Amino acid sequence: MSHTKALSMCKTVVVAAVVLLPLLVATGAFAAPPSYVAATWNDNAVRLLDSDLNELFSFSAGASSPNGIATNGSLIWTGHFTSQEVIAYNFSGVEQFRWSLGVPGLQGMDFLNGQLAIFDATDDKIKFFDAFTGAFVRDIPGGSSSTEGLAIDGENIWQIVDEQLYLSSMADGSVIRTIPNAALGLSFDGTGLANSGLNELTLAGTDGSWYKVSKADGSVLASGNNGLDMFGLKTVPSQSNPVPEPSALVVLGSAFGTLLACRRKLR
Repeated sequence: MSHTKALSMCKTVVVAAVVLLPLLVATGAFAAPPSYVAATWNDNAVRLLDSDLNELFSFSAGASSPNGIATNGSLIWTGHFTSQEVIAYNFSGVEQFRWSLGVPGLQGMDFLNGQLAIFDATDDKIKFFDAFTGAFVRDIPGGSSSTEGLAIDGENIWQIVDEQLYLSSMADGSVIRTIPNAALGLSFDGTGLANSGLNELTLAGTDGSWYKVSKADGSVLASGNNGLDMFGLKTVPSQSNPVPEPSALVVLGSAFGTLLACRRKLR
């Protein structure tokens, strides 16, 4: 093949590859962005889940015993019960940074406005830290030592506390109201809590059980079981990146493989 023909072919492949990517996205070759992130204790992993809490993707956590998870849509934070540290990752699972927490009783966390709210069972307080540096900001009273999950809701915060879900003020920790806990009877009466809509919370358990419940009265709106050992659950803001389908990766890999071959032939 002449140099001119080879150059023409490579240009064609380049154009095709440029056109291909948006077409793959438009036609659904990329999965929808994850709706939830969960931490699983038994295998020390982070799971990205769809709107029905089915697994889309997972990666290894940077330490053992993840007992809380939070996200701002760009980063995912895990809080670790044993090592007493917080680790941040991007959505591909690459660690970005970590800091020492010094909270031996971490049992739930969430993110808001650059801060992580973390429940400390050793003194029954919700403690706020700078999410990027770990600097302590303030604390408020929490529910009780049995609190196992936190979910921020505007200026207030939900907690799993035994047979009830508490809605408390983030200003001073005072309890505004309570609703029944649909996860009552599971291990620790539920180990994950997410603010999943205007009028909805999602609860998760260590046996894979999950419940979407009404914020008004705690009634169950939907439920299921994904078989995952969930110790922490959060919804993902809409700016997170989509997860590529395997078929899309194969097609894109083939296209870029052809590009590489063209470059070698032209040398």
